[in-house]
Amino acid sequence: MRDLGKIFKNKVARQEIKKLSEQVDSFLPQEELKNEKGEFLSRDEIDEKWNAKNQQTIIRQVSRAILLNENATQSETPLELLKAALNKLEHEKMKVEHIRLQDYDDARRYAADIQAKARGIEREIYQHIKGRDELTKKKT
Repeated sequence: MRDLGKIFKNKVARQEIKKLSEQVDSFLPQEELKNEKGEFLSRDEIDEKWNAKNQQTIIRQVSRAILLNENATQSETPLELLKAALNKLEHEKMKVEHIRLQDYDDARRYAADIQAKARGIEREIYQHIKGRDELTKKKT
C-alpha cells in the first residue's frame, strides 16, 4: 500500500488499477444477499461473500500494477532521467520567489550541487562523443 502513490503516477499501472472498476462489482446481486432460508445476510456476511467473490481479481490486478510499475522504474534510461530532471527544473512552480527566505542557503547549495553534477555529466558525455567520433574517423 505504501507504493500506491507511485503506482498511480505510472500511466500503465494506473490503467490496471482502473480495470478493477470494470471487473469487480461494488455490490453483490440482490439474490446473493439472502441465505438459503431467504433471510438477509448480516453486513459482515455480505462483506465476507463479496471478498471471497472478488479477492482473486483484486489481488491479480494490484499485483500486475505493482509489477508494471517496477518494470517501468527499472527501465528508465539515463536520457529519460536527464529529461525528467530538466522538466523538474523548468517546472512552472520552480521560481526563486517561491522559496522561503529561511531556505535560501539550502536552495543555493542544492543549485550549486545540481550545477556541479550537470557539469560532470556533460563532460563525461562530451568525452564519449569525442571517443565515438575518433572511432568513426578510424573506420573510414
